[in-house]
Amino acid sequence: MATFTLEVSVTEKCNLACPYCYVANIDKFLSIEKFDKAFIEFKKMVHRSSTTGLPGSGNQGEKYHVSYFGGEPLLNMELIRHATRKFKADPACEHVGIISNLSLLTEEIMEYIEKAGLGVSWSFDGLSSNESRPLVKNMEENKGYDNVLDMYNSKRHLLKRALRNERFCKVMLFPGNIENMTENLQFLVEMGINCPDFMCVRDDIWSEEDIRVFRVECHRMADQLIKYFDQGKIIVIGMFHLAIRDILIGMTKSKRPWGCFAGTHGAVMSVEGEFYPCARFASKKLLPMSGKEYNGVEDYDFAYWQKQLNPQNYSKCKSCKLYKVCNAGCSYSQIRNGNQPVDSVCELNHIFYDETLRIAEECKNMPAYIEYVKKVFTGGWDNKYLHKNADVNDIKESIKRAAEQGSNHVLHPITPTAMPYKEVAVYG
Repeated sequence: MATFTLEVSVTEKCNLACPYCYVANIDKFLSIEKFDKAFIEFKKMVHRSSTTGLPGSGNQGEKYHVSYFGGEPLLNMELIRHATRKFKADPACEHVGIISNLSLLTEEIMEYIEKAGLGVSWSFDGLSSNESRPLVKNMEENKGYDNVLDMYNSKRHLLKRALRNERFCKVMLFPGNIENMTENLQFLVEMGINCPDFMCVRDDIWSEEDIRVFRVECHRMADQLIKYFDQGKIIVIGMFHLAIRDILIGMTKSKRPWGCFAGTHGAVMSVEGEFYPCARFASKKLLPMSGKEYNGVEDYDFAYWQKQLNPQNYSKCKSCKLYKVCNAGCSYSQIRNGNQPVDSVCELNHIFYDETLRIAEECKNMPAYIEYVKKVFTGGWDNKYLHKNADVNDIKESIKRAAEQGSNHVLHPITPTAMPYKEVAVYG
């Protein structure tokens, strides 16, 4: 059973120019008028999902979670303030949060986040941020800074308040930055982030050579994680954490009947006030969930798409050794690939599942790992196993210490040619 997830795209504008992003960086903002109209449609959609969807395949009941999304959502605080009042007044809303790069945090915004009780998910590429997330030139919000890491360094006191005690960030992996994954992990841990959510962004842009490099670098990062557990530290790395959760669920019960929320028990509200399964679908205006009726029939059928997007039903997966545990890849990529996982995501998944099992084998007698697995679903680990450096430390000093730890490995520069813009599968 899942709770309905709504991502509200409050703007398509961003102060960073991440080349792997699929959202157009243009001056489009969700207005209060469009939001209010869309909110009515949204409530109807949640009701349809809970009453017409397949049992166990979507949200059961009409509860929902909300995340503000972009672009960079902090560029449209007027809409966030208005929408939050409406969501907080609705008993069905269980959580409201912001997915942000946080480079535009101010004292005023931070005070509002704290007062409103908003959750914060920090999108941060770590060591490679200056290259993978260049500042948009001539943008007033970036004035006075040469790069995004300098922006973060000047706002460490605000980042500490925003992250609270969670010390979590989402780290986007793409072919241009995988050669420095281990050094990036060391940097993030030195900086005070003990739950870096390393995950591959887009599964349709990886070449065979990219995947070969990923295998080597994933193994190297797993080695570093094993060292942390051996030192008595719990460090939670997104892709390994997801894999061990799915293995435990799949082997003891049954794997989830969905890969992600897109189109099964969730949607994105676009800047036009329209609904799509997720932001990738919205970027191409593919598969609208508008709720319009034709001859009395809704044009978006939750039950149909819950069946189509159920990884238990993919014929390609049924002969795979990971069938009982793997939840395939991005729904957008799969629909464009004949409703089957693209070959590249299958290879990527095999790699980090293999490494997850190796970590389990090598760490099975380590006290920190035993504590981690005991509470892998709940968190709340014993403080004695948590990384003691849980603070937002000086970024330049953290880079220096990470470089010293990785002195035997050459840091590879990120160049534009290493950042693919492809929209179709390139492997297989």
